[in-house]
Amino acid sequence: MTQLANIQIPDKRIFDPFLEKLVRKLALDNPQWVFSWKKPNESAYPFPIQSKKDAEGNVIEAPEGFQYLRAVIVTEQGERLGRIWVNLRYGRSTTPVYQIESWRIQSSRGDRNATTTEKFDIAVRKVKKNFVRMNHDEMMNKAEDAIRNGIHGTLRELREPIYRTSLVKDTVGLQKYVFCMVRGLPIPDEIRTTVETTFASDKYEEHMSRYELGNEMEIHQSADNMVYVVNTNGLYLCKAQGDIMTLDFDSLPVAWQERIAVLQLMEDHEVVRDVGYRYNATHFFIIA
Repeated sequence: MTQLANIQIPDKRIFDPFLEKLVRKLALDNPQWVFSWKKPNESAYPFPIQSKKDAEGNVIEAPEGFQYLRAVIVTEQGERLGRIWVNLRYGRSTTPVYQIESWRIQSSRGDRNATTTEKFDIAVRKVKKNFVRMNHDEMMNKAEDAIRNGIHGTLRELREPIYRTSLVKDTVGLQKYVFCMVRGLPIPDEIRTTVETTFASDKYEEHMSRYELGNEMEIHQSADNMVYVVNTNGLYLCKAQGDIMTLDFDSLPVAWQERIAVLQLMEDHEVVRDVGYRYNATHFFIIA
């Protein structure tokens, strides 16, 4: 069967027959969609139990040299719309079912934003209803949640060694040091050496700098002095003090351009003093 240009799966892989019918229908109806697949992680089992059986109840095997895929990811212009996969429903008879996953699907059963049906026409309708690109408000809401959660974890990591005094092995000795210093008492040599060696070390200086950086970023956040920025297909979606705007790079304030340029050189989840935070290659949180 002819492979459509917008179906992009690995060599020697073909879709599970139950899934292929749905994928081909959707690919023909939506040529702007791209249907692809990649193994989610090294431990994941990538191929399905075969879901089709012949009239005698024998499992239909993939052609020699091929293996079946039971899952496909759907994107449009790089934006993930959702995922479709085939599973088996066990009961009096074993029935293949389509499972459709999208952030738009609100499931009351806790099925991670997914819905299930064994009916082909219902699956087509559900995919077309829910696999819709985000508008700017939706995109920013999702980005804001991701950035907020990301920076929370990053700032916690920056400050944790100082906050938990994990660099100070002898906290009792530290208390004795401070007690003697405040009261003008002689500090025992052993305690003095241990405490001053720790606090004079390059490692402690580095972690104190990271702690202060975390505090500075939190102050900017609390003062509502930061801008959410999402690069979407070359346009910059920005949210500052509740207002959302879409600008090309040259229309951004020069200070914002400079901060974005710096963060583009950083690693994901990295914070730069007086600049901002990089969540990933397209999502930033900059100081206004």
